[in-house]
Amino acid sequence: MNRKILFISVAGLLLLVFAVGVMQFQDRKVEQQNESMRNHSNALERSGAPIKGPTDAKVTIVEFLDPACETCRDFYPLVQQLIDQYPGKVRAMVRYAPLHSGSDQVVRMLEAARYQDKFWQALELLFANQNRWVVNHASQPMRALTLLESLQLDRERFLVGQPG
Repeated sequence: MNRKILFISVAGLLLLVFAVGVMQFQDRKVEQQNESMRNHSNALERSGAPIKGPTDAKVTIVEFLDPACETCRDFYPLVQQLIDQYPGKVRAMVRYAPLHSGSDQVVRMLEAARYQDKFWQALELLFANQNRWVVNHASQPMRALTLLESLQLDRERFLVGQPG
């Protein structure tokens, strides 16, 4: 009888030690993942980039976009839907990837609009009218400028892209 009790006690103790070890391992693994995410988010996020949503949101969507990209235009409402669906929990950050011809000039216009606190209006206007200023996958910056003039930006600051 004593051997049976000793065996069950040792087995129970080993099981308890194993369970504690597994929990500590999982806690350490989660902490390593969190640290890794913090380190990698610094590589993705850029100070001064256009942000929509609260700065303390738990989820940050970093979108690399080209204003002349059809896929970027189609993806934008989905990001906006996530921000609306989870208020206070999701934010979007824009990083530029001007891959289409002429898009670099349109990006400068977006940045000039950002200096006047009209970045999101400018981006939405360009996306909504993309077929008017993008021809055969190439940006037509003067056409984009004509559209953006409807935002009543300070024209001098806008054309030179200076902050206010």
